[in-house]
Amino acid sequence: MTEKNDKYFERKRVTRLLDTLYPICRSIMGPGYRESLEIIRKYIPFKDDIFKTGENVYDWTIPDEWSIKDAYIITPSGEKIANFKKHNLHVLNYSISVDKKISYQELVKHIYTIPKLENAIPYVHSYYDKKWGFCLKHSQFKKLPKKGKYHVYIKSRHYKGKLITSHKILKGQKKKEVMFSTYLCHPQMANHELSGPIMMTLLYDYINSLKSRKYTYRFLLCPENIGSISYLKKYGTIMKKNLEVGLILNCLAHGKNYTYKKTRIENSLINQVVKNIFINKKNNFSEVDFFPDGSDERQFSSPGFNFPFGLLMRNMYGKFKEYHTSLDNKKLFSIWYLENFK
Repeated sequence: MTEKNDKYFERKRVTRLLDTLYPICRSIMGPGYRESLEIIRKYIPFKDDIFKTGENVYDWTIPDEWSIKDAYIITPSGEKIANFKKHNLHVLNYSISVDKKISYQELVKHIYTIPKLENAIPYVHSYYDKKWGFCLKHSQFKKLPKKGKYHVYIKSRHYKGKLITSHKILKGQKKKEVMFSTYLCHPQMANHELSGPIMMTLLYDYINSLKSRKYTYRFLLCPENIGSISYLKKYGTIMKKNLEVGLILNCLAHGKNYTYKKTRIENSLINQVVKNIFINKKNNFSEVDFFPDGSDERQFSSPGFNFPFGLLMRNMYGKFKEYHTSLDNKKLFSIWYLENFK
């Protein structure tokens, strides 16, 4: 965002989206994803594509949908802990239902913590391996009594449903495309999960306002990994004809510095453009060579497509301690950093 275009940055919108989206229990499929999508749709009029449970997308299979109503543990003393309604990271995402009393020895087989980060609830998921589990702060886990019975309760459902990918195209003078992609499938995390979709609404406003566009612009919002693979299954051939450059939006609201993960194609246009912009603006900027792990750049850059997709961030995913934990909360999300992405 430049000073000339600050009018397209709405602080009230960013705050409203952050407050509304943050508490929703999202996953790759299910009511939480659809609820979140409808909120973003108020700002970008997406077209949806549907992929049904059991459908093959290359060598992946669309899984069941998942929904959850409640979850908690009752300790031998009667204390309720791991309360899903207080923080939805307390439950293994995609956990099956359970309702029984068990020993401490059995309970620990289903508990996830981060010993090196004692006051963080970890984010853990299990989309294809049907199991149940809870996530706790390690400081709380250490205090659990080893004697007595624990009541573990998770009320969830797995059922045939649909995976949704959503895109919007703004036509330009050329058919050649610039593509922005982000995801909306992680529960109750702020910077890592929400800065990308929120930034996308701001970019869409700005690009949509231009009286003349040289390139055509494609905006994609989908579940991470399985969503981009599904999208490639349907639109990969079209993208091969028209895609000029692509950029993943991720982790944009935390960290003073800028990080850019380069495309698999070393001399791609997007690599040159990003480097030139940040060097000329004299920002604290670092580059990371492409590697086949991370976000959706790995799908778009896979050998079968080899699209020039980069990933733009502030602090890189996995490099800040709050990543994939409850510490990635609204306090970590800096509207100022998002607003001053210049």
